[in-house]
Amino acid sequence: ASVARSTSARCLPAWVYRACKLTLLRAPSLGLTARPDEGEEAFRGRVAAAVRAERDAAIDKLRAKYKPKADRLGDKLRAADQKVAKERSEASAQTTSSAISIGASVFGAVFGTRRGRGSITSAATAARSVTQAGKQRADVERATEAREALEADMATLEAELKAEVVALEAAPPPAIERLELTPRKADTTVARLALWWIGAPAS
Repeated sequence: ASVARSTSARCLPAWVYRACKLTLLRAPSLGLTARPDEGEEAFRGRVAAAVRAERDAAIDKLRAKYKPKADRLGDKLRAADQKVAKERSEASAQTTSSAISIGASVFGAVFGTRRGRGSITSAATAARSVTQAGKQRADVERATEAREALEADMATLEAELKAEVVALEAAPPPAIERLELTPRKADTTVARLALWWIGAPAS
């Protein structure tokens, strides 16, 4: 019996080393490994949750990166809107003033309410007013073009952010591997050895 126990103590660890292996799932890119008592479905669920958390963190980081530039463009757009409104208001007032000056000049010339030097002065004033109105319209066009350029820059920035977010969301799922763990002979000991006989049922 002593010899049998000694032989078993030597042979059983060798059999365990050869035959008993622990297979675990792991996702190397996430640094996750299944627990020995964790089923495949549960592990894949844990991997999916980790992927979502990692993706959401990456999207938040992207938005934080783009936010300062978007804020600056937003401030410039608001200032450009105010400038366009101001230039349009001034252009409208100047156009009205020009119309009045020209109308008064023509009225005076036709009906003779102003003659000589006074008529010449009125005509010159009307001409200057028309020139100024043209300049104001050009200012409106320039202000509008500047605003449109800023709006295009904002659209480009938003498109860049959207493309990066889409790329993150379209990333392939992490690879899941099977890891086989083999017990080391040095770490395998026989604490207790038992043998059961199951006899045939009594007839």
